[in-house]
Amino acid sequence: MPKNYDIKTVSKDLRGKSSHVVIGSSVAAGMKRYVTFVRIDQDANNMKRGSRVFLCSTAASNTAANTTTASANQKMVVALQSAPSAVKEFQSAAKIDTENPLITIAASKWFSAYLSSVAGQSAPVNLFAQYYDQ
Repeated sequence: MPKNYDIKTVSKDLRGKSSHVVIGSSVAAGMKRYVTFVRIDQDANNMKRGSRVFLCSTAASNTAANTTTASANQKMVVALQSAPSAVKEFQSAAKIDTENPLITIAASKWFSAYLSSVAGQSAPVNLFAQYYDQ
């Protein structure tokens, strides 16, 4: 079976505490979503605060709407430290690797991201992700 390399690129902003975004639509029946690349940058105006971003697989587009459900549905968590001198970005790899995806999302699920509501871990971030469905 030939591979689908129709890679989708999405950029989303998580603007504040408890922000939630859906990345793409639900995965079609019989398919999987392969997330191949993730980059998270902290907003330049909030460098003294940390950020914790949950990348989730959820049953509906709005189910990662709090830290408890995001944690329960997490596929990956990215934490950016609060120290002003700390690195304020995360990049999953130097390049996209379609043969070794970071995470997979099952059919009829949603790929979403949630920014923590915990004080000191909720500075706004920019999320850039690439994925393909097959």
